[in-house]
Amino acid sequence: CLTLVGDKVWAAHRNRIHVIDPISLNIIHTLEAHPRKESQVRQMAATGLGVWVSIRLDSTLRLYHSHTYEHLQDVDIEPYVSKMLGSGKLGFSFVRITSLHVSCGRLWIGTGNGVIISVPLSGDGNGELFSRIFHDFISLF
Repeated sequence: CLTLVGDKVWAAHRNRIHVIDPISLNIIHTLEAHPRKESQVRQMAATGLGVWVSIRLDSTLRLYHSHTYEHLQDVDIEPYVSKMLGSGKLGFSFVRITSLHVSCGRLWIGTGNGVIISVPLSGDGNGELFSRIFHDFISLF
């Protein structure tokens, strides 16, 4: 998958994310998206100083800094989806992130269970307060 982050292109292939200068076509930086080597990046969404990354067959979002490429935070959405659906409704299925988008100051997360979560992002977009906001938002349900 590809996403535009500032004036750079982030291109994911398997478990690696390559940051590319679109003018020179040089790879500026490469990072491993997940500690498990067999993992695969599925979606990326940029906001402010952060880039949200989802991994195939995983319920955890990973947040990276868009300039330092530092891994900032992991947020597992499974508890929130279970709370919304009820743990009994999940049965043998597991929660996985199937779509990811940033729009109107919100992070939109689609899951394989049919749940769509829209979470307000903090002002700087880097996710510093994301867990607290996410928890407070989901607690409304």
